[in-house]
Amino acid sequence: MMKRLLLLVTLFTAFTCGLVAQNLVSIIGASTPVGWTGDLDMTTTDNVTYTYSGLVISVPASDPGVKFRLDHAWTTNWGANTFPSGVATQNGPNIPATNGTYDVTFNRVTGAYTFAPVGVTYDTVTLMGGGATYTLSTADGVNYTYQGLTLTAGEYMFNINNNVMVGGTTFPSGTASEGISINVPAGTYQLTWNNDTMMYNFGFPVISLIGSAVDGTWTTDIDLTTTDGVTYTKWGVTLLDGGAKFRQSHAWTMSWGSADFPSGVATEGGADIAVVAGTYNITFNVMTGAYSFGPPVVSLIGSAIDPDWSVDIDLETTDGVNYSKLAVVLNTGAIKFRLNHAWGVNWGASAFPSGTATQDGNDIPVTAGTYDVTFNRTTGAFNFLIVAGTTSVTKDKVAAYPNPAVTAWNFNAGNTELTNIKLTDITGKTVVNQAVNGATATVSATGLANGVYFATVTAGGQNTVIRVVKN
Repeated sequence: MMKRLLLLVTLFTAFTCGLVAQNLVSIIGASTPVGWTGDLDMTTTDNVTYTYSGLVISVPASDPGVKFRLDHAWTTNWGANTFPSGVATQNGPNIPATNGTYDVTFNRVTGAYTFAPVGVTYDTVTLMGGGATYTLSTADGVNYTYQGLTLTAGEYMFNINNNVMVGGTTFPSGTASEGISINVPAGTYQLTWNNDTMMYNFGFPVISLIGSAVDGTWTTDIDLTTTDGVTYTKWGVTLLDGGAKFRQSHAWTMSWGSADFPSGVATEGGADIAVVAGTYNITFNVMTGAYSFGPPVVSLIGSAIDPDWSVDIDLETTDGVNYSKLAVVLNTGAIKFRLNHAWGVNWGASAFPSGTATQDGNDIPVTAGTYDVTFNRTTGAFNFLIVAGTTSVTKDKVAAYPNPAVTAWNFNAGNTELTNIKLTDITGKTVVNQAVNGATATVSATGLANGVYFATVTAGGQNTVIRVVKN
């Protein structure tokens, strides 16, 4: 019995010691009583928030400052350049402490820290709701914060010193009053509270993209935008070949990566995302880690679709350069191409049914009909190909046969004389430009790659665009 008890004690001791070692956070630095050769272990009840009471800071003449580190080793350590509070990042600089005695708090997940002078009593401010209580931190008794606060949807109130309950009628910010709840939607927030003015703000954490794919040097952050603190987006981002990661608050305390591109699920501390050069619409979900580097949206908009120019018809793409949409029904009117449903980048031209659009060009004059539309975002080349059986863009009937063809197409305009046939591929590149003279003409398909082409047939002084296929 004694041997069995001794064995159980030994195993329990080994287990608990190992558990503590995995989550041991300490303070170290020349400004502490033990210098850089010793660690002052902090205490915790949840392995997230760590505290140390009565830290005596004495700043030496050289090599000053303090840092936090994990397991008495430099493999994982945190530092920053602000005092008495801030957000420490992994391998950050020494914290420039000031002489005095402090009660220290440190959040191992967010990196937030506070050095509060001993003997100075501050109000305790908590946020209550959703069945939980969240304690805000302060370095001056006026400005309180809670970074990376994930909340479920519900009603919340601030509690001051376990006595006064206050809230507000507005979100995400406002001035609190007693007895009022704040209706907060689900999300992750950077919560701030001013204890003098009673103003609150549920701000969203900054999520950015950084990497050699951004600037070649991993020094520039591209901030994403959000409306809920969960889904972040940034449209029309031009990137280089290289690596990239998502990170929070422009710091490495929280970062996400993955080996997959152009979409996947990023994990905290994951691999660099291997980006292929291009322009992308980026989305990232901080809750699930799901991300996507999708091609920019190119759409049609105009009075030919909606008299108020308020409806976009999105085109489809597989490469972010060549866009198309089949069977688009248009009225007589004007139309333009635009990027990401915004007028910052748009293309137009005076020509129809084909031509080369330029940025901020003229409205394209459309004739009513049903069209297969193609557009090249790089060159601006476009085509509106009339769909068989719908209103023609000219009064003359032009036929192409056989279609599909293997060696050649024959074109026939009835009794109208043909004068020119121009063949373009789906990128807008002209591959045949043939002058003709007669009611019929033959265009050779020999040497052309299999695929779809657009034949602009000039007959009787008018143009008709016909979709032809080479097999």
